[in-house]
Amino acid sequence: GRVALKEAILKGDVEITSEYPGIFDLNGLQAQKSLKQEEGKPLLLEDVKMEIDEAGLLTLNRTASSSSLFCNVPEEEHALKIEFGTSGWRGKIGQDFNLWNVRRCAQGLANYYQDYIRKGNILVGFDPREGNYQFGREIASILAANRIPVEIVIEEPTPSPVLAYLANSNPGISGVVNLTASHNKYSDNGFKFSPYHGGAADKQTTDKISEYANRIEGYRTVDYNRAKQNGLIREVPLEKVIKLYVGDYIIPVLKDIDAWDAIVNYVKKNSAFRVILDPMQGTSSKYLQAIFDELESSAERSFYKIIHSENKDPHFSRVNGAPNPTESVSIKDALELVQEDNNTIALLTDGDADRFGLIDFGGREINANSIIAALVNFLAQKGFKGEVGKTVATSNFVNAVAEYNNLPLIETAVGFKWTVERTIKEGTNFLVGGEESAHVGIQPFFKSWDDGIAICLASLWIVADTNKSFSRYTESVEDTIGKKFFYNRDNIALTPELKKQAAKLIDTSKKEENLPLSEKTITSQIAEISPQAGVAEVITLDGLKVVDKKGNWFCIRLSGTEDVSRLYSEGVNTKQAQESMHDIGAKVLGASSPLVDVLRAMNPVGVAFAGVILSGALGGLVIVSAKEIIDRISSRKKRKSINSGDTILNPADSSFSSSPVGDPGLESVYSDLENLGRRIMEAALKAKNLDRPVNVLFVGPPGVLKSTIIVIIKGVLENLGFKVGIVDEASIAP
Repeated sequence: GRVALKEAILKGDVEITSEYPGIFDLNGLQAQKSLKQEEGKPLLLEDVKMEIDEAGLLTLNRTASSSSLFCNVPEEEHALKIEFGTSGWRGKIGQDFNLWNVRRCAQGLANYYQDYIRKGNILVGFDPREGNYQFGREIASILAANRIPVEIVIEEPTPSPVLAYLANSNPGISGVVNLTASHNKYSDNGFKFSPYHGGAADKQTTDKISEYANRIEGYRTVDYNRAKQNGLIREVPLEKVIKLYVGDYIIPVLKDIDAWDAIVNYVKKNSAFRVILDPMQGTSSKYLQAIFDELESSAERSFYKIIHSENKDPHFSRVNGAPNPTESVSIKDALELVQEDNNTIALLTDGDADRFGLIDFGGREINANSIIAALVNFLAQKGFKGEVGKTVATSNFVNAVAEYNNLPLIETAVGFKWTVERTIKEGTNFLVGGEESAHVGIQPFFKSWDDGIAICLASLWIVADTNKSFSRYTESVEDTIGKKFFYNRDNIALTPELKKQAAKLIDTSKKEENLPLSEKTITSQIAEISPQAGVAEVITLDGLKVVDKKGNWFCIRLSGTEDVSRLYSEGVNTKQAQESMHDIGAKVLGASSPLVDVLRAMNPVGVAFAGVILSGALGGLVIVSAKEIIDRISSRKKRKSINSGDTILNPADSSFSSSPVGDPGLESVYSDLENLGRRIMEAALKAKNLDRPVNVLFVGPPGVLKSTIIVIIKGVLENLGFKVGIVDEASIAP
């Protein structure tokens, strides 16, 4: 009988061979391949499938797992230590993020699955980055070879919130592999794992997967098509995915909370209203179109235009190489379209659609802090209840709105993963949870967690329901609570020594958490820097956050990989209050000014500036790095392009000099450059007062810190109210 024959084969009493891989028949004794696995282990019963055809020919088909191969990872590929963080493992495409390391991650995940998960399917998806289609198939093959059933969305790049919803709504899915680097540049990529709920994995999980991935010496794999034929890999059709996410989730929820009718009625009443959709060549293109096609059908008119919908470009070339809705150079096309028509807004999502962007009527960009606060107030006024979650570095505008609406506030460390963790492990019922980096989830759509598509729709709902621009609605919320908030986020470069000092201060502040304010080290330090500030609260949840008695604050968070600190600052009611907190934070870090701070961190071999021309006729400024350039300008009669009233800063009267590292004169060079900065500011402000356009041109050889000073001066000018753009030399004709 069938069972007896199979047992005889497995005992070795009968040898079955075949000339075809995976197919074994009793007449194929001359063939070379046997039913033994590569390691010489006997096959398991489930590895052999017996079939008898009409002619009575017995064939034994090996399942996908028994057809698998064991492959060694080359020794040189073990050099990289794979570390999974909140966003999975990240790397540079073609460098550390290569096929061998993807295989290591996949086999490490397979081992983790077998030890800790043990049941259910793994869902695989990816964004448009280079190699992700092939990487996705390879991961599926490795998981299948380890007897792990796989579902993969292969037709189209898939948004992270869509994958999250598919997992969170289907008990048969026990984990998600997502190949994405989110909003980052095209040269980056990532391997992200999410558990059964589709949200961010906790540290215990990611640490274990990292351990497995770094430990393995090889991986199992199987032919993708054979595994698909045997049912271990199942391709999920795009049409089905869109139906599940759009048809069974997004649209029904919008209708259930009355958002659908509000949007449709607004579109009908405002015939000139238009929406620009910008998926930024990322994953949300098909999903946004499906939703807005239905809205147009209900509104009985066309009102949206989608741009950058072509998502098979791995370089994101239409959005400056980075699908980031918070980068001005990446959203310029959407911004221009909105500025052309006062009746138009733009809704944007990043590369994997877990972040969002909003450009309001008139071309005003709305930051995530304002959107979080507005969503809290709007949903609370609609009768929704729940906790308000925000990260420590997110605007206290959110705190004020939560307090006004009598909603409990939960402040977490930076990262949306803490919102996920509180929800899963503690059952917290968040009304809104989010952070200033535009990872935001709201109660009606929490099955897809930080869902950029859902937040875009919720923002549109606010505009439609209130009949106000988003900016005006936010202003009305500020008026209601009686406060305005001015927020800034900055990167401060540090020397290794300054970074160590900052880390020590943060550690000390954590240890002093239970001490009275008057006895804390940071309190006395700030008293020396700014006696009038007055410390009201010190928070060490993530880095160091200091709040003064008026509610102004700064927060320091050190980079784990670079000599850089993220410096957040916020002022209540005045921009000056925010700038003051920024300055205090910079001084706490040891940076007496942003210019000195950056120049010290650059650790230059030499700093040389010969002179500066402040040219009114050119409408701008020219920095040159050698006296000869100034001489040439005069000798070749270039002087005629400079007005008689222009200021020329020559080497003779500016004392700019070259000074090597370690030379006692280095500090004086920094001082000279600060003076240069101030004189540039004065000239720029003069040009602004005369209503002139200001162009700033930096000219000189490599290594004289042109780019560094450009960044510094750009930030100062923007704070003074200028609109500033940067053009690099490669785009200027000779």
